[in-house]
Amino acid sequence: MHACNALTVFLDDEPVVVTSLKFGSLISTRIVSSRSATCFHAVVAAMRAHASSAPVQEYGCGALWNMTVNADNKVKAGSAGAIETVVAAMRAHPSNADVQLAGCWALWRMTFDADNQARAGSSGETQAVVAAMFAHPSNADVQHGGCGALSNLIASNADNSMKAGSAGAVECVAAAMRAHVGHAGVQEWGCKALNNLTANNVDNKVKAGSASAVECVVTSMRAHVGHTGVQAQAVAALKALALLEGGRGS
Repeated sequence: MHACNALTVFLDDEPVVVTSLKFGSLISTRIVSSRSATCFHAVVAAMRAHASSAPVQEYGCGALWNMTVNADNKVKAGSAGAIETVVAAMRAHPSNADVQLAGCWALWRMTFDADNQARAGSSGETQAVVAAMFAHPSNADVQHGGCGALSNLIASNADNSMKAGSAGAVECVAAAMRAHVGHAGVQEWGCKALNNLTANNVDNKVKAGSASAVECVVTSMRAHVGHTGVQAQAVAALKALALLEGGRGS
């Protein structure tokens, strides 16, 4: 469970609190200026100006996570350079679990937008998220956020799926699922990520076989019998893993 303090930015010399959240339980309060586009630029500027400060990067990512609940704000965040700034923060602080956690969750939320998904693919999000997951294997919240971010990044995007496979995403997700069998969030979004990675990518399907992904999914189903989300995503993942190119069953 991780708590994140508030980040305050100044708009026309007026202090505006933009975040107060706790990632693990997804509890948050959103106090955002009505001038949200300006606020996004302010947060991005703060993160770029203080790139070496882990707290600024952590709270900035948290602010972006909180501020991008609705579709319009996702667009504004992308236009302000938020995707690239979060990826830069993760690259600058690879050993800081708090920055990696906040970065994964911010990217997860912002890549529900198709344009942001394309920006993320071009900015190296895949490599940043995979690196975060490999660097912090025992942190369930990082693994959960990483699986979610990867799932969104590659959804209906063949180029991003290929990049993710090359970066080791398949193996990374399978490892997360094995390490956190009892965590429903890791299991649900791990299954969804495997589905998106392998549905239309034969190379990723081969990687999944080598990583024992099917066994991971079956274990997940057995461990979370009463969890509808896990069961639904697991069935979808098994379907994707079992299909050959062209849609024929193996």
